[in-house]
Amino acid sequence: MLLLCKAWREEPPGSIPNDDAVLARWARITPDRWTECRTRVLAPFTLGPDSRWHQKRLRLEYQKFATRRRAASEAGQSAALQKWKKEKSDNGHQTRSQRLIAARKLGTHTEAEWYQLLAFCEGKCVRCGATDSLVKDHIKPIYQGGSDSILNLQPLCATCNRSKGPENKDYRPSDTVERLRNVCETSASVCLPSSYSFPITEKKKQESAFATFWDAYPKKLGMNRARECWISCGCETRLGEVLASLNSWKATEQWKDVQYIPYPARWLSDGLWKENPRPQKPEVSNLVAQKRELERKLGIA
Repeated sequence: MLLLCKAWREEPPGSIPNDDAVLARWARITPDRWTECRTRVLAPFTLGPDSRWHQKRLRLEYQKFATRRRAASEAGQSAALQKWKKEKSDNGHQTRSQRLIAARKLGTHTEAEWYQLLAFCEGKCVRCGATDSLVKDHIKPIYQGGSDSILNLQPLCATCNRSKGPENKDYRPSDTVERLRNVCETSASVCLPSSYSFPITEKKKQESAFATFWDAYPKKLGMNRARECWISCGCETRLGEVLASLNSWKATEQWKDVQYIPYPARWLSDGLWKENPRPQKPEVSNLVAQKRELERKLGIA
């Protein structure tokens, strides 16, 4: 397997040198061991006129891979060229900032209108439904003469925005344009009243719940691992239960010394948040001390 991996990266692909010392080192075995297994290992290879061992199947697979990679590269270059091609103007080529200035002359939008559009689209990418990394996408690209008006915007995730290319398809709900026209006729205070709150995504809810737990946990070590356990244990929907249990544990004698407090990831993964701590028995030394104190008060020798 090691020789096949090396052959894949060699030139020509699918070949290895006819050098026993090199092959033994690549195979990570001793020269004596290589001498014993050389015939079996090189059985799939054929010695070519260039004094190199060639593996036909590997060479064919590499050719297929190279063809697919070349096709993907050419397609990407073509899409990038169409998306970012420079258009001629009276003063020569326009930069993106110049095109954006021209687009804003055709129409602009306010942040209130953008948030209202996000609300219409339920805080999701209108192409794939993702809720992360939403960006403003110009339906008709500005390099094609599109405006910066809210009527020409739609929320897309960063991935969909990058892969869009030169297309100008509107993915918004069918009634969005009419609703946006009504919004544009109102003032910003109507578009975004003080009571308005942007719809919180499920991920943001989870992060908010975990942040509340993290702030309350007395031993703040291993946050990333704790977040993984938080999600895997399904705690994001049981924050109240977790905090109630945490408060019970924090009230115990054991947790008064931070060195005896488990790591948050351990506390979550072991399911201790599902349990109430057992009442702890007083230390024997404490009982003795209490007995002596009582004897002293009673004057018992």
